[in-house]
Amino acid sequence: MRLGSRIQKANISYAARNPAILPKHHPLVELLVQHHHEANNHVATATTISDIRERAWVISIRSTVARVQSKCFMCKRLKAKAVTPFMGQLPEGRLAFELRPFTHVGVDCFGPMHVKYGRGTVKRFGMIFTCLSFRAVHIEVLNDLSMDQCYMAVRRFLIIRVVTKFIYSDNGLNFVGTKNRLDKDVKEMEAALGEYCAKYEGILWRFIPAYSPWMGGAWERLIKSIKSSIEFTLRGVTPREDVLLNALYEAQGQINRRPLTHIPVDPEDPRPLTPNSILFGDADQNLTAPGVFSGKDQWSRLYSRRAQHLMRELTRRWYTEYLPELTRRSKWYTKTKPVEIGSIVLVIEPGEVRSAWRLGRVTNVFPGPDGVVRIADVRLSNGNILVKRSVGRLAVLDLESSDRASDGPRDVIEP
Repeated sequence: MRLGSRIQKANISYAARNPAILPKHHPLVELLVQHHHEANNHVATATTISDIRERAWVISIRSTVARVQSKCFMCKRLKAKAVTPFMGQLPEGRLAFELRPFTHVGVDCFGPMHVKYGRGTVKRFGMIFTCLSFRAVHIEVLNDLSMDQCYMAVRRFLIIRVVTKFIYSDNGLNFVGTKNRLDKDVKEMEAALGEYCAKYEGILWRFIPAYSPWMGGAWERLIKSIKSSIEFTLRGVTPREDVLLNALYEAQGQINRRPLTHIPVDPEDPRPLTPNSILFGDADQNLTAPGVFSGKDQWSRLYSRRAQHLMRELTRRWYTEYLPELTRRSKWYTKTKPVEIGSIVLVIEPGEVRSAWRLGRVTNVFPGPDGVVRIADVRLSNGNILVKRSVGRLAVLDLESSDRASDGPRDVIEP
């Protein structure tokens, strides 16, 4: 059957004037569409339809081409996108208001910053330690990003903030080396002191998955504030090293004085809660002072009662004014299809072109307390390599509906 067209007088071939009528649901038709689709490099839909109509008239050709494209493995690889899972619960470190500041700490490095050295300039880097519960910061200066410099900065921090129990960071080699060296120090100390420190558990260092900066947003956002403060202070001038150190401490002071709660309009209202309110308001081990206190204690002749009442009031304000601000999900509030074991995925590499993203198969998943999978182990196709990645860096390829994969993915994906 051929189409009776109105272009019989056109100086073209008979097949073009009277194309054969083909059904939209037929294996041979899908093969024909797939041939022209691949000949046009998987992108030119209009050109694909034009090439087919030179010889055949496929009924509902646009839906047929769309159906074939949906089964094309190469198109899925070119169009696959990662879907961010539902925003989870805040970790315990963000809600530990009963513990001392800097018990839960997030660590990261930033820079470089140029300083004058003789007649030239050298690079300096900063390391930020942020209290995850009360959002206070502590800054150290590094000569470089080596493990030795990172280790000494962490040691200086621990001398000042002796209550640190948990440290969170990315997977930088300097952080991994520092963690291993701290563990070695603890073992050597236990061997030297014996039973005296047998119960000492050291510091638990936790790493976020690679290429997942949003999992370290608590310190990434404060790094932005530090950089903005330094740029405003120095205004493009290359300072001496001592001037840079002063600028960093000024930035630290400004950040620790920022309000965490609503700024009142009425002068009679209490001042907003700041990180400095917590840092300099307690002399006890725990923020929540033992005992029962009332408003009369602020007029007590015993200064210890006054201090305890003040700390009790700051703690109350933290969970009545600041804590409710953390309950809202500003994004990632829709539930998505979870990544499953055995899924074929593209591992998204920031800075790399899509064609360089590697294929892999999910071998293990790590559900959170709410049952949502946010981290998975992936075995890459080019070798027996196992990597751990956030689900936000995995683009799942839906191959269940594919009747034919043009590039033979099974031969490529199997480790």
